[in-house]
Amino acid sequence: MRSVGFRGPFSLAPDDKTIYIGGARLNLSTGDLTRFYTPPDSFHLTGSSLSPDGKTLAMMLTAWEKPRQQVAVVGIDGGGFRQLIEAVPPERFVPILSLAWSPDNRWVYFVRVKEPESELWRVPAAGGTAEYTGVSAKSLKHIHLSADGTKLAFTAGRRANPELWVLENVLPALKASR
Repeated sequence: MRSVGFRGPFSLAPDDKTIYIGGARLNLSTGDLTRFYTPPDSFHLTGSSLSPDGKTLAMMLTAWEKPRQQVAVVGIDGGGFRQLIEAVPPERFVPILSLAWSPDNRWVYFVRVKEPESELWRVPAAGGTAEYTGVSAKSLKHIHLSADGTKLAFTAGRRANPELWVLENVLPALKASR
């Protein structure tokens, strides 16, 4: 295996043979790296999460010169790009952190930094209005949803006093899909 020179978040595909990092796919068997998405000029891909079905990548795109962030989705074949939200910070930059998918692939969850606490929000992966889930914590950061959607794990607190939380049955109920 060779080093691919990427930093930051990555997602392991359901086949356990592929890693998605940045806008690229790394085949763990062969070491082949294939780029399938390149952000627009002013944006950098600063976070990602692969959908549970392994077909879509949710991304945080960050523009530093004119500070703003987007949460978007793109198919792992590079098609179907869709911006879900855009955040333009009024003062302090880093309005969006961490991404996670609902088990049914219908929602993308994200952390919105709001002082003094950060909040957990979700937006339909097909597009629509983002909504606050009712979950907040001081310095809420990394999020992960259990495979059945009943547990939410997240980190909170500052470096000097980090915390790991696991909450059960706190997220809006998932509706049965038709």
